[in-house]
Amino acid sequence: MVITQTISKSIPSSTSIRPFILIDTPGFDDTYRRDIDVLKDVSYWLNLSYKEKNIKLTGIVYLHRITDVRMGGTARKDLQMFKKLCGEESFSSVVLATTMWSDVSIDDGNRREQELRTSTEFYGSMVQKGSTMFRHTGDRHSAMNIIAHLVNRRTTTLLNIQREMANEGLPLDETEAGRELDGEIIRQREHFNKMMRDNQAKLEEALQKKDDERARELAEQQEELKQRIDAAQKSRDELRVDMEKLFQEKDAEFRKAMEELDTERKERERVLEEKSKDLESFKKTISSYRALLGIGTFPSSFCRLPTDIPTLY
Repeated sequence: MVITQTISKSIPSSTSIRPFILIDTPGFDDTYRRDIDVLKDVSYWLNLSYKEKNIKLTGIVYLHRITDVRMGGTARKDLQMFKKLCGEESFSSVVLATTMWSDVSIDDGNRREQELRTSTEFYGSMVQKGSTMFRHTGDRHSAMNIIAHLVNRRTTTLLNIQREMANEGLPLDETEAGRELDGEIIRQREHFNKMMRDNQAKLEEALQKKDDERARELAEQQEELKQRIDAAQKSRDELRVDMEKLFQEKDAEFRKAMEELDTERKERERVLEEKSKDLESFKKTISSYRALLGIGTFPSSFCRLPTDIPTLY
């Protein structure tokens, strides 16, 4: 999976291997989008393509920067969600590709690659169940090696999230990926609740000491924490959606987006039409002045600056 904010499709030019389509999906470490939105978008596309068009994936490419000294909490969460989405039965169709090799020394890169390959906390369990590691060096050749490896296997896979929602009829919150995200949301909520309790004690102390500035600061922190707790609960509520409801929700979002685009298009056309009218009015005004001065008809190239105007210093 590649980090992006929307799901997009790319059809590469003809190659020596069979034709293929690349689907770029957002990751769970997106700064600007909630994890629940990413999960719903990915689940929607995967289940829609499978249920309505009978499309199965040939493979999945998961990218990781080899320059990362360690895999932090966000990256681990992203990897764990990826594992739950795919399921162990699809691990053999996964390529774990490391990137940015030109920005790391060979020794450091080899050491980090080995750690990723052998540690069950990272890729170890996936490699043991058939996932393949590749180095993507940023050029077309290494990219096509990865694609050729997947395409030439001539197999397809059904991901865990597709099997659970499309075949078994499970709602999103009962899928493995949904339960994983729900657990993460609960942990975040408990953390925020603890911070609120700690802040409340500090706030009461500040009020007793009549430290108004400190009390105001803590009250603002409490309000921010409350908003985060409310947002976490909202995410949990949004997880409780089955495939049919998810389709309806995303279809409604698509229609709304199309309506907004159509409104923007009409507004652009209106502005352009007004500017065209203003330009025509301006042409007529200048033509009238030229006629009064006896200059003659108004040339179509009036917008071009004359070249014989002397430069003034």
